[in-house]
Amino acid sequence: MWGESCLLSIWSIVLSTIVSVSSDSIRLVGEKDLLELARVPRGTWSAWIRNGHFEDSDSGLYGENEVVAVAIFNVLAGALPIRKASIAWKGCGSAVTDACIQLRLEGDEPLVFAIDVHALDGAAMGDAGELFDLVHSPVPSPRGWIAIPIADLAREARRGFWKHAKPASELSRDARRRTAKRGTRPSRSSAT
Repeated sequence: MWGESCLLSIWSIVLSTIVSVSSDSIRLVGEKDLLELARVPRGTWSAWIRNGHFEDSDSGLYGENEVVAVAIFNVLAGALPIRKASIAWKGCGSAVTDACIQLRLEGDEPLVFAIDVHALDGAAMGDAGELFDLVHSPVPSPRGWIAIPIADLAREARRGFWKHAKPASELSRDARRRTAKRGTRPSRSSAT
């Protein structure tokens, strides 16, 4: 009897903890902030969405991972042709983003995004020895590598995210997004 009572008390504490986490504790930014923080022009973002490099958010709201991913992909797209950048990112983007999120915001540890330009494989390296071993590992034919230092960029994007982030309930959806989903164009107000 005492065991059941204790178990029920523990269960009610766990349940109340789970229920107390509301959508207001989830912080997000709007598309405008995403693009500003990642330094991506709106036209480029639209092309990336259209070409399947990223998925558009139905709500127009984005989390910290998305901000970091877009910022890092933007640098990768500057280093490789966009088609190759997309192939490389699909294979390793999630792991690279996770490594960026694991960085301490106020830390100074390095993180390098290394991409094999032949196989279009990539990885995040936090140690110079790892990078050396990767670049000098045996391969069937000579190949080039691109090494992009991303620690400072990731920290900057993350700090910016936390300065701009708000609870989802405080962010409104973009009017263009709502009307585009219905197939009509937003009306332009005639402000005087």
